[in-house]
Order: sequence, then structure tokens, then C-alpha cells
Amino acid sequence: MRVSYQSQELLKEKFILNYRREHPKIGKEKLKPVVDRYCKEKGIKCISVSTIGRIIKVFEGKGLLRWEERSKLSYYASNLSSGN
Repeated sequence: MRVSYQSQELLKEKFILNYRREHPKIGKEKLKPVVDRYCKEKGIKCISVSTIGRIIKVFEGKGLLRWEERSKLSYYASNLSSGN
């Protein structure tokens, strides 16, 4: 069965969105093998790391994903101010 290009892109984007919601701190580099495995299972073309990064940025810009990573500096600052 042949899947249209637009349908393939939607499948990949939906998979990335759902996976990132379950694993919010996973980056594009670590997500790439997971996306590749999904694409091979579905018989659709794989995408590059940079494309995965662009998809994540679009979802973050639309508010569909939240970027939750905190810098070490803010982590230490919050611990110092709380007395830990």
C-alpha cells in the first residue's frame, strides 16, 4: 500500500509529538534511532536529525510541547536560595 507524502509527514510528526510528550527531555539526536525504527515499521522514508529538530521547534513554538530542560546554573541558584 502506498502512502502519500503528506500522510507520511503527518505520521512522522504525530509520532514525534507523542514520543516527546512521553519523554520530554529526549533530544533530536537520541530521538533519531527511535524515529528511524518507526519509519521502517511503517514503510515510510526516514528523516534527518535536523528535520527532527525543526519539527520539535515548530511544536514548541505552537505551544504543543514545552521545553523543560533547566540549566545547571538555575538549578544551583534555586538550591542556594532554598538553603539546600
